[in-house]
Amino acid sequence: MNNLIEVIMPMRGNCRYVEETIESLIQDLGTDFSLCIPFSELESSARDLINSLAPMAHIRYVDANGMTLAEGLNKAVSSSSKEYLLRIDSDDKVVKGRAHQQLEFLIKNPEAAVVGSQMFFIDENSTRVGQTDYSVNNISSEFGFGCKLAHPSVMLRRSHVLLSGNYQDICTIDGRSLCEDFDLWLRILELFEICVIDLPLTEYRLHTGQSTQKFSLEISICSLLLRSRKIQKEPRGQIPVEALRLNSKEIRIAWRAMRAINSPESRIWLLELSILLVKNIGEFINMRTKERYTDWFRDVKYFSISALFLIRHRGTYKKEILKFRQESSG
Repeated sequence: MNNLIEVIMPMRGNCRYVEETIESLIQDLGTDFSLCIPFSELESSARDLINSLAPMAHIRYVDANGMTLAEGLNKAVSSSSKEYLLRIDSDDKVVKGRAHQQLEFLIKNPEAAVVGSQMFFIDENSTRVGQTDYSVNNISSEFGFGCKLAHPSVMLRRSHVLLSGNYQDICTIDGRSLCEDFDLWLRILELFEICVIDLPLTEYRLHTGQSTQKFSLEISICSLLLRSRKIQKEPRGQIPVEALRLNSKEIRIAWRAMRAINSPESRIWLLELSILLVKNIGEFINMRTKERYTDWFRDVKYFSISALFLIRHRGTYKKEILKFRQESSG
């Protein structure tokens, strides 16, 4: 089994949890496994630690200095000699049995390019604090509702990923990739299927150092713009940094389009944008003060309509998903 799989684990800096990650990989794969590390600003002590923890592993260090995460992953995938690539981040953990189950699934389902899993959430002390509940039967059809797959939980079929264009940057901020996984999933879905094993096979760590927390608002807006393109069946295109504002031209155009479509996907889109606006009213007002006074009326109308939509449709998320599934199966 191990000769078919390569683990891809990006690293940056000192990676304080990497020892637990490596130990979990050894528990799942044994001591003799292939590991690819696209690294950026990697401290020598971290490399020494990995080499000492896994002395029998076949480790490839891929220099990704000066690259974004998407570029580093692209390089790792392109240069791999294995067909099955298990993704994990250096602060997360693999649950024993994951690699075998995902490999077996992909071998039995040649139309699937990616298979993920449910996940346990763990805190900084590795205590389990929750669990995901991803849709299993409908996942390939539900990406208009958001990114329905956790990046560190997947095993990829390399040939299908390459045919889909590999990892690419759709948007970057401060040299960091945003939504590079969601962008890849959307491109893969144009050709292949994405599946989820209904078992928690990954432990996803929640901690303050995550870039997903630092850029949470920008990631949410980027995701909304990607979803609006999928719902409208628009072609792929770069998302500029200036679009990652709650009152950007791009988000307003998408807002008007979603109001006109009136489908379960578009209504959930509007609901999530409305929640963002209400939760980030301070940031929204701060953005407004930097722009022309003559645009105030436009933004008051925009915010008011969104707030009213939230009041009317709060608590309808699950109902909209159910309606979508019923319409899709019908």
